[in-house]
Amino acid sequence: MLVQSKVFEEDKVTAAPFIVTPPLFRLNPGQQNKMWVVQTAPALQDREKLHWLCATGITPKKSDVWAEKDKEKIAENVNLNIQVNVHTCIKLITRPSGIEGKMVNASEKLSWKKQGDKIVAVNQSPFYINLSSLQVGGSKIEKLDYIAPFSQHEFVMPKTSGQDIKWSVITDEGGESRLFISHLQS
Repeated sequence: MLVQSKVFEEDKVTAAPFIVTPPLFRLNPGQQNKMWVVQTAPALQDREKLHWLCATGITPKKSDVWAEKDKEKIAENVNLNIQVNVHTCIKLITRPSGIEGKMVNASEKLSWKKQGDKIVAVNQSPFYINLSSLQVGGSKIEKLDYIAPFSQHEFVMPKTSGQDIKWSVITDEGGESRLFISHLQS
């Protein structure tokens, strides 16, 4: 298969100021390949910035020139020709060296307030906070998201009467933080 990669802005549409090399490469079964991601424009200095590294796997068709060498294998092993292209994106967060503190410590300082049928999380830190779990009054909120630096994010309030809010975040290492506990402000 061919693998094509590109970096996008947070909206997953606009091209971001990065070069991925190689931008297109062949990946045979059982193989691995490295990609280098190089930033081509200055980064923000006061906060993290979220981008998306997206890769698309393009499966070969019998008529593809680049699959010429494996044409016989493809013909022998294919009873039903189904073309499936795989597309996946992972978060690529740039963090300026001048930002002090740790994301996990900033996560503990999130403030939570109730506005109608919504819960609003307020992030006053320069870090992206990626929620791993969120509960209000013992009821889980299933649709989790990240909270951008110096911003707020709304979640649908579960039908519960509790004011205690508990959350954990995805750490920089990809694990889950300890559980943080706070109270909803009205």
